[in-house]
Amino acid sequence: MSGDVLGDVLKDGKDGLQDSLGHTLSTALDTVDTAVEDTLESAYEKVSDAITLAKTKIQTQTDAAKQELQQQAENLRHHAAIAAWWLFISLLTAEIAAASAGWLAVPPASGKTDSS
Repeated sequence: MSGDVLGDVLKDGKDGLQDSLGHTLSTALDTVDTAVEDTLESAYEKVSDAITLAKTKIQTQTDAAKQELQQQAENLRHHAAIAAWWLFISLLTAEIAAASAGWLAVPPASGKTDSS
């Protein structure tokens, strides 16, 4: 009987050890699984934050470039208007000068004819 008792004690010890190891292994796997999930979530958040920051920077640069182009276009319109006025004034002055020269070049016609 003492062999049976010893066998039962060994069997109980083995079962207890297996249960204990199984529980420890299960706990360890749960801990590893949680750590992996946390690491992946942290990496995802970092990448997501980096993408958001990049989008914000790109949008800011795009807005600044758009504003700069609008300012340049407005300056170009302003300079084109000034050039158009200078052209108009130059042509008007040239026309007045040509008309004046023509008027001075042609002697006035008198009402009398020269038939002496």
